[in-house]
Amino acid sequence: MKVREYDLELTMYPSFTSVLYERTEPYTWYRAYGYGRGAAIKQRGNEVTIDLPPEVSTDVIDTWLGLWFHPKDYLHEVSKALRPIIEYIADTYSVVRIPYEFTERWRIFIAVFLSRRTDYHTNVEQWCRTMFREVEKPTDLENYNFTKIKGSYQLRQLSEVYSKYLREVYGREEKMSDFYQVKKLVLTLKWVGPKTANAYILFTRPETRATPCDTHYQRFIQKLQLFKNYKLPDKKLCLSYTCDNCPQASTCLEAQSRKQLGRLSGWVQTIAYVHDSLYCSKNRCRECPINKLCTQPHNTEKLRERKYP
Repeated sequence: MKVREYDLELTMYPSFTSVLYERTEPYTWYRAYGYGRGAAIKQRGNEVTIDLPPEVSTDVIDTWLGLWFHPKDYLHEVSKALRPIIEYIADTYSVVRIPYEFTERWRIFIAVFLSRRTDYHTNVEQWCRTMFREVEKPTDLENYNFTKIKGSYQLRQLSEVYSKYLREVYGREEKMSDFYQVKKLVLTLKWVGPKTANAYILFTRPETRATPCDTHYQRFIQKLQLFKNYKLPDKKLCLSYTCDNCPQASTCLEAQSRKQLGRLSGWVQTIAYVHDSLYCSKNRCRECPINKLCTQPHNTEKLRERKYP
């Protein structure tokens, strides 16, 4: 099938759904775990082919690939003050979409939980694939020795949290459609904060307002001056309020992002991860495709004022 403004590699790179796949070569992904195992996805130019096992419905294609979501369809939800910046980012990065996996959300939870303070591509993907090769169902991991993979604190904590996740979150959330209900339920888990809860929701549901306020996002918004004088979400407040009635909403990064960016909030955060990883963290300012927006360039002359394209 032909695709408009789409890049399979850049879409999979920031997505927690990538733990369900093995990347056999550039633009070729093989679904190795979970529902639809055996599917093969390839992109060549603007043509994407997907070979599905006979028992798998074609309905999964849009959600697996993130084609259900096109960022330019939601630009009207962005505040007028930020729209010129976000329009330029959308023109640059509209090829990046948001895949989600509801059926395999227990695997996504594991990937998100393990990603705290460690490298996702170096460590988390390897840890997940090691355990996913041994199990088929979520209950297969209830008595699993996670620390046999490695003795990291993330895996030790997962061994304490996973059973509670299955008992108190996994089943109860299945029929929940309200973002805040799901978020508060996930936040009841030990060691799970707003960033982890939002990342879990973003990649398990069609809910792109979920915004994990990680360090990549914070660096990105500081460079582009999207929000000023913000505070990070507070777990205690998130358990008691929604963003609409939270007493910290006017200064909370998550609340302001959702308010100012609408359904592009989680997508912009995803772009922040991609962009920071590819350009900012490597000081590749001269090659940066959005350097006209940046107020803190390293390798280019300091901009005296923000200049919009």
